Amino acid sequence: MKTFAFILAAAIFLNGCGGNKEKAYTDAEIAKYQELAKRPVPEPTGGMVLSVKDQTISSELIISKLVSLSGQIKASSYQQYKQQVYPYVRQFVTEQISDILIYEKAAGKVPEEVLEEDGMLDKAVDKEVRRMLAESDYDYSKIQSQLAESGYHWKTFKEDKRRKMLIQNYFTAEFEKSDSVTFKEIEKFYENNKEDKFKVEPEYKFTLIHVPESEENAEKKASLAKLAIEGEMSFADAVEKFSGGIKASQGGKWETSDPSSFAQPYNVLAEELKKLEEGEISEVIENNGNFFVVKLDKKQEAGYQKLSEVQDEIEKFIRMKRRSEKMNNILKELFEQAKISEANGFIEFCIRQAYVRSTEG
Repeated sequence: MKTFAFILAAAIFLNGCGGNKEKAYTDAEIAKYQELAKRPVPEPTGGMVLSVKDQTISSELIISKLVSLSGQIKASSYQQYKQQVYPYVRQFVTEQISDILIYEKAAGKVPEEVLEEDGMLDKAVDKEVRRMLAESDYDYSKIQSQLAESGYHWKTFKEDKRRKMLIQNYFTAEFEKSDSVTFKEIEKFYENNKEDKFKVEPEYKFTLIHVPESEENAEKKASLAKLAIEGEMSFADAVEKFSGGIKASQGGKWETSDPSSFAQPYNVLAEELKKLEEGEISEVIENNGNFFVVKLDKKQEAGYQKLSEVQDEIEKFIRMKRRSEKMNNILKELFEQAKISEANGFIEFCIRQAYVRSTEG
């Protein structure tokens, strides 16, 4: 399931509108694709190319990509090199096969006039090209430079854009058939995932004036702070003028999920915070010679997000999950229909040639 979801994302969406930039694969990603080595892909049909339907995948395309990654690969032997790059090559070959199969499927679903020269698809591509040029103030050299960095020139870029637009339109049409999500489905998802996804932890944010017991006339100073606030001095200014304690230099700002866990002398604040509403200011509180005035900035009780608050999020998640499953099923069906056998020989050839070039360089 994950393999096919990734294949489709890579083949259709990751390249986007701006080109086909190299992807830097991390060690974690390489490890993730190890599973792909167990899946079948086509047998090579002629030394330097891999045939899929009536199209071919050039070994040179794969070799050049591997050579470009040589700086990221640390290997003292061919076996070490192969072990590191094999998952990447397998993944890339599968992406190429998927692109061919999906495009053939998509092309077979539209009228011929859409695909013909200067047809609807070509006009849509031209419109996208004009948009790109307009955004760059018709700086052709700038666009050409950007395309070259991504391995394109104008013709290959337009061809690639044409394929992607056709494929994306095909899947959009397929998704529309099953995109409706009922409230019952949303409600069921909410109840089944309430604890893991929609639980709300308690949270208290407050601002504190603390006059420590070590200060002379501490009680009087705390009372003056309270009077000043009642006389319309801002709480922030009162903190700066009257407060000491461990967070005075931070504006008296505190945040916690459990005020009852505070050590002495701050533990006295727990009951007061529970009584206050957001924006309220306490009376002067005393504990072992320490005096406090607290303003509650935010209080969030433990509980769960309301269904009404997360309904749109759940609907979007269900729709995306359904789309991913549909993509996977389509790709799986295409692979099975193509009766594709293994391509280990082709992949081995590409890896060996890339290793030779990398060591010679």
